Amino acid sequence: MQHYPYPLCEEDRHRVIAVLTSGCPCAVGEYRLWPSDDGMIEADDAYGRPCLISTEGGVEAAIEWVNRQYGNEAAKRADHEAHMVE
Repeated sequence: MQHYPYPLCEEDRHRVIAVLTSGCPCAVGEYRLWPSDDGMIEADDAYGRPCLISTEGGVEAAIEWVNRQYGNEAAKRADHEAHMVE
């Protein structure tokens, strides 16, 4: 399985799209993405649990899902740090 660091640079983004489109799994940051023959993409979430992340949006939707996961993590960290200051 090929691993790509997050955030994806433009070159790596194209590589991830090519890898997933070819039907091979890859990892972006800490998230592993698994394409299936029927066009769906599954991922292992931050806890290692499998979840369906894309059915209609394909590979682009999978990459956006990864972006949202990292965005959510950053928001949680900021919220936690704000509470620690109080």
